[in-house]
Amino acid sequence: MTVEMILDDGKIEKTSDFGINEHSALVEKMEAVASFKDKLTDGQVQNLADYFLTLPSEVAMKLWTVLGQGEIENTVALHQATGSDGTAVSAYIVELLTGEEA
Repeated sequence: MTVEMILDDGKIEKTSDFGINEHSALVEKMEAVASFKDKLTDGQVQNLADYFLTLPSEVAMKLWTVLGQGEIENTVALHQATGSDGTAVSAYIVELLTGEEA
C-alpha cells in the first residue's frame, strides 16, 4: 500500500483488513514523504477524509498530528470534510476525543 493509493486513487478498501500496525506504518509513510506540505486537491481531501474515518483512534490522532505539520489549509479542509458515507470528520474527531457522538 502506498500513500498515492490512498490520497490520489482513493483505494481505502485496500486497508479494510489493516490492523493498527499497518495503519500506523502508512501514516508514517505519509509523514516521511511530507504528503501534506503542499495544498491537497479537493479529491485528495475527500480520499483522506474517507481514510481518516476508518482509522482506530490512536492512528487517527497521529495522522491529525502529521497533517498539522504541513500546509494549514489541509488541516482546515479535512476538519470541514465529510466522508463519502456522510460522516463529518469534525464529528468523528469529537467522538475520538470525548468518547461520545457529536
